[in-house]
Amino acid sequence: MLGKNKYLLKSILTFKDGLVWTIFHMALGALATVSPYPIIAWYYLLVFDTIRAFIFVEGKERNFVLAYALVYFSSFELIGRMSSSSPYIPYESSKYIMMVLSLIGISFNVKNLKFSNLGFILLLLLLPSLFIDQSGLVKVSDIIFNLFGIFNIAFALIFLGTLQVDRWKFVSWVRLIAFPIIPVLVYVFLKTPDYSDLEFELSANFDTTGGFGSNQVSTVLGLGAFLFAVALILNYRITTNKLFDIVLFSAFSLQGLLTFSRGGMIGAALGLFTLIYFLLKVGKNQLKVLKIPNPKKYILPTVIGLVFFFILGNIITGGNLALRYQGQTAGTMTGNHEVDFNKFTSARWQLFAEDMVVFAEYPIFGAGGASSKYLRNLTQNEITHVELSRLIAEHGMFGLMITVLFGVMYFRIRDSKIDGINKAVQMSFFVLAIFTSFHAATRTFLTPLLVSLSMVTIVDYSKIKAVKKKKAERAKLQSFMAGQI
Repeated sequence: MLGKNKYLLKSILTFKDGLVWTIFHMALGALATVSPYPIIAWYYLLVFDTIRAFIFVEGKERNFVLAYALVYFSSFELIGRMSSSSPYIPYESSKYIMMVLSLIGISFNVKNLKFSNLGFILLLLLLPSLFIDQSGLVKVSDIIFNLFGIFNIAFALIFLGTLQVDRWKFVSWVRLIAFPIIPVLVYVFLKTPDYSDLEFELSANFDTTGGFGSNQVSTVLGLGAFLFAVALILNYRITTNKLFDIVLFSAFSLQGLLTFSRGGMIGAALGLFTLIYFLLKVGKNQLKVLKIPNPKKYILPTVIGLVFFFILGNIITGGNLALRYQGQTAGTMTGNHEVDFNKFTSARWQLFAEDMVVFAEYPIFGAGGASSKYLRNLTQNEITHVELSRLIAEHGMFGLMITVLFGVMYFRIRDSKIDGINKAVQMSFFVLAIFTSFHAATRTFLTPLLVSLSMVTIVDYSKIKAVKKKKAERAKLQSFMAGQI
């Protein structure tokens, strides 16, 4: 039986239990191919254990129970969908979970809220769009689908802004994202026919995504490849076993490439290069202080691994993988179409351009939240894929200010005083999150979650304790001296 200060999410974070939890989550993925009930049972067991922990843990630990739950349950969303666990696990579960947990966290930390927090500014800029609908067609489901993601960024920034995370522990939060997406990998792997039986065409491949939405699955597989690459470069063990980490990195990378949905893997590569760029700025002295091996020696093997799996994927697909990443389609190969920017972006450029037409018509307050798809011409009713154009079209000048606000976030992370390792991780989170918003908007859990984590305050508790100790000793000395007078 777990004690009051011990709970399942904390066990998942613990290094020594990593291999057990890896095998457990792999088993969940395998069972999900047969029945949704193991997924549902685990989900609610964890919900009840988290509620128990929240009630009984002491002091500031309550905030971390909420934060851990926010990260884990958000990442768990896709396997819930793929296993057909709705309505027991809501289809948009990450949106509800993130909002509810953030609001609970905010309500328990009213005294600690900082109104200079960028989350408050974002929230104020978003609110007007809820009262405008130039199309007259927006439904509640449209609001949930299109706006809850960006609102969750605001709420999560406000709540997580009340936390101070020890710099030695932040990287371990990667586990809370990685473990819930391991079942997705196992599920799609088991559902994928033998590669030799597949016909790889120059479009997204549903055979390698378990029959599920290729953009979402590719995004999550790319995230998995990225997280295990981060762990390998930092010489950190997600599963506690280096070989197991390499196997999972390899599997996420290859399966992500074979979805033929490019956004997830391009995002993973971009996040990885961001990590590498900032790690190259970390000096030897800082690495010595942090007591970690030089991550630079792990960079080249990781990059070589990615290149190797791209070449392997290209061989498996008979050369079609490379053509797909060049933007080629069946139409361009037959000469019926040319490879232009719109073709290369899978028609996202046209969506962007038509959103700008909507903005030109409603430049001040925008067309209203979730309304742009009803006001476009050629792409009417098409799902929004580019968050930037959606913000500008639906929020008008406020959307432009939100865009600037994200720029401010970037510079805050870049110029923060935290150690170079954690800064590199947070910068890579932020870049991956923003890139993902250009091909999946904020509909998936990835962008809201990673933007929020990239802005978490990281502190060195060892220094804080040392300062407090010095102050206490100084006060004791002053008291002693006063008694001698």
